[in-house]
Amino acid sequence: DNDVVAIFPSGEFTRDALTQRCDALRDELVGRGVRPQSRVAYVGNPDACIMIAQFAIALAGGVPVPLPERSSQDAWADLVRVTGASFVVCETGQRDRVASMMEDRGLVLPAIEVAPDGTLVSPLGAQPCSDYECAPSDLAEVVLSSGSTGTPKAFAFTQDVEYYFVSTWLQIYGEREGGRFLS
Repeated sequence: DNDVVAIFPSGEFTRDALTQRCDALRDELVGRGVRPQSRVAYVGNPDACIMIAQFAIALAGGVPVPLPERSSQDAWADLVRVTGASFVVCETGQRDRVASMMEDRGLVLPAIEVAPDGTLVSPLGAQPCSDYECAPSDLAEVVLSSGSTGTPKAFAFTQDVEYYFVSTWLQIYGEREGGRFLS
């Protein structure tokens, strides 16, 4: 499919291009040991790499754990400890900084580097695999609050809750031409 489905600072993406990049990162994650329900942290600027990281982690059966750019490094380390994240996907140029910061806090977290456009920087050449078929009670994602009470909080959502969110959005907003919620 060659219709543009997403537009980011790094460019426009067709469904095929987006699928190819998501599948490549999914295969890399599985090849490096991500298993169903593994927590995988991700960090980067708002570009294609972040969306691709979220999708690829989910396709591998993992649970995406965001590390917000505006949070402190101590908050990142706390989030990694609390969630048990076993890998981090990061944007080009952040790998050494993230690894050093984690090591300084007693954490060893393998990093997978992704370019802003979502392509893998140094792939290990993992074998292609299938998407993980999840159960309704599997964790789907970790969502962070802004910490407006003074203490940031993380919430874990299951697949059935995510399904409820999406089905509610469709009821409220209806389907858009081309399946888009935002243009």
